[in-house]
Amino acid sequence: MTFLELCRAAYTRIGYSGAGPSAVTDQSAQSARVVDYVEQAWLEIQRSRENWKFMLRRFDQVTEPGITHLSLPSTEVAKGDVIRSVEKDSWYIRGETEKTSARLCYLPADHRRAIEESDEHYTGRPNYFWHDRKSVRVSPTPDRAYRITGDYYITPQTFASSDSADNRQRELSQKVPEMPEEYHIAIVWLAVRSLAAFEGDGNAFQMADGEYRKLFNQICTTELPTIRYGAPLA
Repeated sequence: MTFLELCRAAYTRIGYSGAGPSAVTDQSAQSARVVDYVEQAWLEIQRSRENWKFMLRRFDQVTEPGITHLSLPSTEVAKGDVIRSVEKDSWYIRGETEKTSARLCYLPADHRRAIEESDEHYTGRPNYFWHDRKSVRVSPTPDRAYRITGDYYITPQTFASSDSADNRQRELSQKVPEMPEEYHIAIVWLAVRSLAAFEGDGNAFQMADGEYRKLFNQICTTELPTIRYGAPLA
């Protein structure tokens, strides 16, 4: 469902009269409220977990000698796809002539100062990594080219998150949430729940809350990493 379709679905389910929003900008009264609550519902779902599969991205870059920072591609940053967190056990390094990869260890913030200070005169094969919103840093300073791969999760996206070129080519109303389509209706029901709370409609609130919770449980089942248990100790 597109942003506009989500808004129209929420408008209908809350029981407002009329056709609903004709666009997702320059609306007023009930239509403007619906657009706002749909946007907030999509953000709330994304923020509710840090490790949704639909927010997972792959990092794959090659280092340059003497350069510790590897920036995300500008096209990703322009879309708003910046790093929220990383799958710490998924990061690997491999030299250009090597057949196997080695694990990179994630470096917590409280351990970085000593590493950074020692890096000033120390180069070699990186063993550690950490990140900010738009880049990954490795340590020690690479002495040659290495391929760095790993998984990271992006920050929550608004429907308006995109570069200006994309905005010109594709109207905001046609944006589609980056979540499996069968769960798009969860955004609608969460928005309807907020609208019902605003209108003081207890029956509509309970119905929307029940529908949303069922869908949210399904999303958690399919869109969160599988819990792996270790082998029994005895």
